Amino acid sequence: MTFCISASGRGYMQWPTSEAHNLEVGGSKLSCSLPPIGNLTFLRGLVLSNNHLHGTIPSDIGLLLWMRHLNLSTNSLQGEIPVELTNCSNLRTMDLTRNNLTGQIPSILAISRNC
Repeated sequence: MTFCISASGRGYMQWPTSEAHNLEVGGSKLSCSLPPIGNLTFLRGLVLSNNHLHGTIPSDIGLLLWMRHLNLSTNSLQGEIPVELTNCSNLRTMDLTRNNLTGQIPSILAISRNC
């Protein structure tokens, strides 16, 4: 169980159990690093944009094989895009813009797909 404290100091968010299908908490002023999320195997959509997330994108994100939409934009995430994201073969949209990510985009992710 992991909690994030909002930037205002009010409220907490508990990460969902493995039965979650969509997690959308964009613009919630969350200030934390991303915990391991590979146990959320039924997750189809993850939207954590416009927060104050920091640290790296956890490599176990590649275990989210059913994920179709990923939006981690407008945060303070650092490091490289995990190559494990290439395991997410159902991924249709991904927005990692406006972060402090470095390195190359894994080649399979750089290919535009017709969805």
